[in-house]
Amino acid sequence: MKNFTMKRVLAGVLCAAGVIASALTTASACTTIYAGANLTQENTRFIARSEDYGSDMNKLWFVSEPGA
Repeated sequence: MKNFTMKRVLAGVLCAAGVIASALTTASACTTIYAGANLTQENTRFIARSEDYGSDMNKLWFVSEPGA
């Protein structure tokens, strides 16, 4: 019985530590969506991306013509 109680206490402490640790960090979850050519009406690939970093993370985008 004592071993079972100790396991429950340890599990509770670990869960509480996990909740506290997750509350102290911020999540930056960028999302990318890719649809292949066989899934679009125009038979072209579709790539979309959202970024949660804000305006301080400037990007350089390059778009190339097919076959180039």
